[in-house]
Amino acid sequence: MARVGSWTWDIRQRTAVWSDELYRLFGVEPGGMDPVQDTMSFVEPEDRDRVLSALTDAIKTTESYDFFYRIRRRDGEVRSLQSRG
Repeated sequence: MARVGSWTWDIRQRTAVWSDELYRLFGVEPGGMDPVQDTMSFVEPEDRDRVLSALTDAIKTTESYDFFYRIRRRDGEVRSLQSRG
C-alpha cells in the first residue's frame, strides 16, 4: 500500500480536513486531534522551521512545495513523511 494521506486546508476559514489515512500515519484516531491547532506539535522540533517556511512560501508565492519531515507519534514512534502540495 502506498500509505498516502491527504488533506485540505481552508486558510481563510482556518479549517483543515484530514483523510483517515493521514490520521493513521500520525497515530491518531480520525477526529482525535485538531489538524490546524495540533499538527506542529507532532513535527520534530528540528524540522518545524523548515516545514513552516515551506508552507509560508507556498502560500505567498502560490508555488508548489515538496519536502520531507519527521513526526513523533503519541506512542513515541518517529516517522519520516513527505508532503507535497
